[in-house]
Amino acid sequence: MNAFQAGYSQKVSLGVAPQIANSTHPLIIQRFKQLQPDVITQIEILPSNEIGEAVFRQQIDIGLSKVPSPRELLTTVIANEPVMIVGPQPFIAEEVEKGELFAQIPQIDDDIRSATFVYTKYVHPLFDQFIQACVTIYKK
Repeated sequence: MNAFQAGYSQKVSLGVAPQIANSTHPLIIQRFKQLQPDVITQIEILPSNEIGEAVFRQQIDIGLSKVPSPRELLTTVIANEPVMIVGPQPFIAEEVEKGELFAQIPQIDDDIRSATFVYTKYVHPLFDQFIQACVTIYKK
């Protein structure tokens, strides 16, 4: 059945980095669908360093990446999260109880952050709604 016959009136193609696709992207799409139920989304998983170029070449409408693009694009930073290091703590084998080997190490430096970027080449009619969906999810 044709998507437009099924009630969709617009289509937007999204390029999404794998680390975002595996974490916040499903929630972003769910929120975006609440804001724009008549829009069909086509999703392409791309490496972060390729998303800006794909937007620039108009292979996708909107990109969601963890890497800044060298291309001149309309760019919005939607998140700037602290980076945490997780791994085994130094230990003396006799003193460690089962289950305590791995623990979250406290934040090392306030300056180590991971940004999330949204790109589009031209003003896209759905760009603001997509940004709103992203910001809503990242602020939770």
